[in-house]
Amino acid sequence: MSRADYVIKRVDAALKTIGGLTRQAYKRVTTSTGGDALIGRQGSVSVTETLFDPQPYYRQLGHHDVMLLNSSGGQFVADDYKFTFSVNSLTQSDINAGNLTISLKDASGNVEVLRIIYFNNESFGQEDVALTVIARSISR
Repeated sequence: MSRADYVIKRVDAALKTIGGLTRQAYKRVTTSTGGDALIGRQGSVSVTETLFDPQPYYRQLGHHDVMLLNSSGGQFVADDYKFTFSVNSLTQSDINAGNLTISLKDASGNVEVLRIIYFNNESFGQEDVALTVIARSISR
């Protein structure tokens, strides 16, 4: 087992220990087939939601973090969420596909859908071990 694999296992264990936040996070992938956007013809759209395993740690940024992040040229607001994902539950290729959003669901069935606006790979020995993601709500 490489050192990076060991770190990934430790990240997974830490996220599972922290888990159990008030809302569960799901990977929401939207797939469109058929249709023609040029002439306005609608195709069929399917949405698939998969529970992240392990669940990511997340929190809203707040005003203090926004001031720090925006000082380096960011365009973040206090209502944005910061997530820490294991590479076993979310990868850079998932994000680059362009059809991914994150949904947060509580026990009452309330859903908030978030669009990823920024991400950063956390690496160890040139291998990704975690992803830091900042996401903004597109529905409440």
